[in-house]
Amino acid sequence: MKTIRWGLIGCGDVSRKRVAQAIIDTPGNELVAACRRDPDRLQEFCDTLSIARGYTDARELMNDADIDAVYIATPVRAHLPQTRMAAAAGKHVLVEKPMGMNVAECDEMIDVCAKADVKLGVAYYRRFYPIIDRIETLLKSNAIGTPMAVSAVTATPLSMQAGDEGYWRTSLAESGGGALMDVGSHRINVFLHLFGPVAEVKSICGTVAADYEVEDTATVLMRFQQ
Repeated sequence: MKTIRWGLIGCGDVSRKRVAQAIIDTPGNELVAACRRDPDRLQEFCDTLSIARGYTDARELMNDADIDAVYIATPVRAHLPQTRMAAAAGKHVLVEKPMGMNVAECDEMIDVCAKADVKLGVAYYRRFYPIIDRIETLLKSNAIGTPMAVSAVTATPLSMQAGDEGYWRTSLAESGGGALMDVGSHRINVFLHLFGPVAEVKSICGTVAADYEVEDTATVLMRFQQ
């Protein structure tokens, strides 16, 4: 089996706590390089995980001939331009959620990767959780009958302050949206995986508790086709 050689673009919380070590631990994968604009934090990240190459410019990482695929874990506003660069360099792309700032950006990302004949994936990993797999098995076997309704409630502390890592999530220009796009999209993806296409959507979003540009509260009601 051919080894997939990865480059990480963005060395923040998600890469540090989940992605980097997962690549290292998974047979058939090798973490070749990482990219972060801050050289000191980049060096610390590479030293901790024994990553041989560090880049402060994403374009230089894209041009590394020893890299087959890139994991993009940067602020959402950078996902489209970095996907364009990766596709132009012939790299496969796995991008963090949310995929893009809006539907038009997502469509362009799909288009540029298709034209370059490279794979494009979005890091919605929760559908692979054992509990979700178990739910899917129960649904397919009709062990619990026909579901009439399903719900998910998510709450996280409103504790981010200016200067904190990840504070860009509170900026509309950087993130494209708040609670619904950031954490809510994971739940929506799981529901789509389990129950199929949606026929109708209604939603209320607002900023009611935190001093953020983006929504900190969202309620979504979906009616599935099945």
